[in-house]
Amino acid sequence: MIDAARLSGLWTAAPESFPEPSLRPINTPTTRGQKRDWPLWRSLARMQGRWRIAATAAVVMLIGAVYLVQLQPEHAGVASDVVQPLQGALETASSIGPAVIPGSERGLTDRSSRYRSGIGEPDGVLNRSIRKLEKSREEDPSNRDATYWLSAAYIATGQTDLAREFTREARSQFANDTDIAILYALVLYHDRDLSGAERELRRVLNIHPDNAVAALNLGLVLMEADRVAEARSVLEQVINAYPGEPLGLRARSILDKKSGD
Repeated sequence: MIDAARLSGLWTAAPESFPEPSLRPINTPTTRGQKRDWPLWRSLARMQGRWRIAATAAVVMLIGAVYLVQLQPEHAGVASDVVQPLQGALETASSIGPAVIPGSERGLTDRSSRYRSGIGEPDGVLNRSIRKLEKSREEDPSNRDATYWLSAAYIATGQTDLAREFTREARSQFANDTDIAILYALVLYHDRDLSGAERELRRVLNIHPDNAVAALNLGLVLMEADRVAEARSVLEQVINAYPGEPLGLRARSILDKKSGD
């Protein structure tokens, strides 16, 4: 992002960034041996001043436009006051159980105390955010961000029936969206359709082999299907790619839990 102080400095420095050309009036002798400025060069001098002002204004407008673009929110289709409580819900749900909701990675811990469950009934603030998302989605079904956050919110808050119906529809509508595909896989995992969840996650990894969230969830699915060797291979890739980081620690916790069972 552009430093505001530097931006302010550009406002005052801009006029001097365009050096004045050496346009001086040509002196021509008159019949009396005197010197006189031609009107043409006086006009050019005035045009030069106007050009400097216009060029300076153009630079300032361009810098301002870039600065405003830098300030745009990450999720342009959803208001930030709606996203904030949803982000907390996603991180809480992912920190409770081993399945990882895309977008919640920063809130991961190595805890794995609950499986296939959300965080319970949403509170007032979270519930209002969900209602706003439902309204946004109703008004504009093509709003991808509203679709993603609503799908994730239903999963995170344990609203399984709504999540099942909504993510299935979203998966069909946004067939190439990686995050929505993972959300759909998590619903299938919740419903114990492990083969369906595996299919969705492998489809994501075939397109995006470096997607650590899809890999971690695939390792979880394979582990619960008692395909331990395959699960270990997938999870160890995540551990090696993210040593000591939340994703790696979560993958390690899944392996350790299986070893302790």
